[in-house]
Amino acid sequence: MPFVQVGITAARAPDGSFLPSVPIYAEVPEVTKEGLAPAEDKTLDDISRIFAEKFRQYKTKVAAAQKKPPSSDKSGCDHDKS
Repeated sequence: MPFVQVGITAARAPDGSFLPSVPIYAEVPEVTKEGLAPAEDKTLDDISRIFAEKFRQYKTKVAAAQKKPPSSDKSGCDHDKS
């Protein structure tokens, strides 16, 4: 079975300084061609979908704001005039 790096650890010397870091590996039953475990691949797929939808919403709002006619207020201030 292949191994996937899941983190790093470093022990401390008696004086409190760090010793060289050592990677931590987990054994996984299979990996994709990109070297990811199936759970990692699904997680990336899910989050990519979320980010794509948020970016689509952003682009829609930017396009709508650009089509809006400018305000009739010539002062350049957005606050209330009291």
